[in-house]
Amino acid sequence: MKKFKILPILLVFLMFGALLPVSALADEGPDITANAAVLVNTETGETYFSKNAENIVHPASTTKIMTALLVVEAIERGEIGLNDEVTAGEDCQYNMDESSSHANPAIEPGETMSVEDLLYCAMLVSANEACNILAEHVSGSVEAFVDAMNVRAAELGCVDTSFINCNGLEDSEHYTTAQDFALIAREAVSHNKIVEICSEQSYTVPETNVAEARELVNTNSLLNPNSDYYYEYAYGIKTGFFKNAGYCLVSAASYNDMDVVCVILGSEESGDQFGDTLAVYDWFYDTYSNREILSSTATLLTLDVELGTADSTGVRADSAVSVILPKDEEISGDVTYQVTLYDLREGEALQAPVNAGQVLGEVTALLNGEACGTSYLVATTTVEMSRMEYLRSEAKDMFQTPVVRRILTILIILLAVYVLLVVFYFYQRVRHLQSVREAKRVRAVRQAREEAEWLDFPDELDEPDIEYFPTEREGYPEVPKADRSNDSYFDSFFK
Repeated sequence: MKKFKILPILLVFLMFGALLPVSALADEGPDITANAAVLVNTETGETYFSKNAENIVHPASTTKIMTALLVVEAIERGEIGLNDEVTAGEDCQYNMDESSSHANPAIEPGETMSVEDLLYCAMLVSANEACNILAEHVSGSVEAFVDAMNVRAAELGCVDTSFINCNGLEDSEHYTTAQDFALIAREAVSHNKIVEICSEQSYTVPETNVAEARELVNTNSLLNPNSDYYYEYAYGIKTGFFKNAGYCLVSAASYNDMDVVCVILGSEESGDQFGDTLAVYDWFYDTYSNREILSSTATLLTLDVELGTADSTGVRADSAVSVILPKDEEISGDVTYQVTLYDLREGEALQAPVNAGQVLGEVTALLNGEACGTSYLVATTTVEMSRMEYLRSEAKDMFQTPVVRRILTILIILLAVYVLLVVFYFYQRVRHLQSVREAKRVRAVRQAREEAEWLDFPDELDEPDIEYFPTEREGYPEVPKADRSNDSYFDSFFK
């Protein structure tokens, strides 16, 4: 009977377990000894694993990551040079004791070394005096440099971080959280020079004016192929240790296009910082995979092209954008794209020539409204310029310029005046011709009248002595005499 009672209870627990989402199961992560840890996406900052990530802890020598960041940023701004020769000051070994890590031998006051060599000493073998020398070179004093460290931490979004020194030596007011330090580490690995330096397994510092050449070996066992903790996908960044802080390691890894930063603070035993890191990496890459949400081969949109031999060109993403999800979890939600076209943003139309692969804008892929990555937009085809379209466009632009439009306006006005003058001329000519014809008619009438008056006979004639013409003949009618007193009689001859 007891077996039958236990069975329903087991079934209930199994049902509740099946209802849990895969992501919730994945978030459990590995069992590690570190007091605080976090694993985040290098680019987006998304958190995949977290253990006491908001607890206040001491970063120990991982502090030197922030020191290197400020030095490299000063180099990038042109304030100092990578090859600057720096002479160590009298207080270069400030706050150090016999147990403090150094460049082996420690850099002495008056010794000269390049900025690059000092960075290798600080990052590979955790030389505390090298950090003091770099801080003074960048900011004029260690105190001013530490102030800059705190300002930069706040700029990166750190809310529970306080730096008292530039090398991580023990101080109760010197603290951070795993979550804050992940922000610092993400920014650090975005600078190629830092990645180059902290990923070297070994480095030789040339002899100086004081010491012979120094052989430096990186304290990060993840980078040593002969170590039991070697991890081929890891690079950088920095180890750290003192008794009250425990064993610390901040590192980064890249595999299958999944780049992550891992912060391990306060592991219990020597080597645990590496073992804890490997456990987190193995768990992550076994549990998660990349899912493409933006293809680099598919055409996203088609753009019209002016002045070209073709009317349009396709546009695609230059690189794919993926989202990291648990392997057993399908993509759920809406995938949308936020497109920015440079020409349209500047209020200009896309004009030929357009070359295949030419950058035309950028696109951000979003999953459920959250940005997952950004890629450049490039043209898929080449569109040559059409000479005829170009000339037509140039002519159109020319006629739209204010000067040419003024000239055209003046020419149109002059043409209109000319046409009016021509019309007026022809109108006056017609009137003149009409007046000439009228004058001729009047002169003709006057002349005919004068001739008629000259030919006019008196109405009564004296009876001749001899009758020359009979006034009447038999068989002929009497012809009436013309009434010459009426002008219309003569006018009829000239109509």
